[in-house]
Amino acid sequence: MRKLLRIALALGRAPGSKASRSTAHKAAALYHAGDVDYVLVSGRWSVREVRQLDTTEAADMYACVLKAGVPPERILLEDQARDTMSNITESQKVLDSRGLHPAVLLIVTIPYAQWRAVLCARRVWPRGQCIIGITSDYALPNPGARIKLIAQEMLLLTFTWLSLLGVQGDIAAIQRRLQYWHPGYRSGVANPIKLL
Repeated sequence: MRKLLRIALALGRAPGSKASRSTAHKAAALYHAGDVDYVLVSGRWSVREVRQLDTTEAADMYACVLKAGVPPERILLEDQARDTMSNITESQKVLDSRGLHPAVLLIVTIPYAQWRAVLCARRVWPRGQCIIGITSDYALPNPGARIKLIAQEMLLLTFTWLSLLGVQGDIAAIQRRLQYWHPGYRSGVANPIKLL
């Protein structure tokens, strides 16, 4: 019987951040536990970031996963995504380019962003694929900051859900809608990437 391909997709939060490192460590732990065959780290930097940064979320997470003992041939890197939807679509392109078609996709992110990431993946990835949200151990130490981030994520989840209605699988339509409505794309972000 052929083994089903399982991939951990680790979504970055900001280059060098505790959130990204926590996500990378969780993805590495999934690999070492035998739960996934590959770790795919994803992210350039946030669409809200107006500076040109020297590194990417993906490069930082790659270094963390490598340091945690995952063999380099089992780590994939996607370093163009600037938002959650492009994390999903750009990662799908990386997998397609390598001929990797996972039956199980474990999306690893911070607890507050899990539902939105899974929602985006379910709109893009083929039907019948098992998509599971896994949370890292990251938590903000300040209760006020936690409440603010949870409120922000709930707003983004609602916005994402509303903007994805009726566009199942149409990646170009999904990206156009999200780019149109996402405040980062409308505020003159330096060097926004072209998603399609």
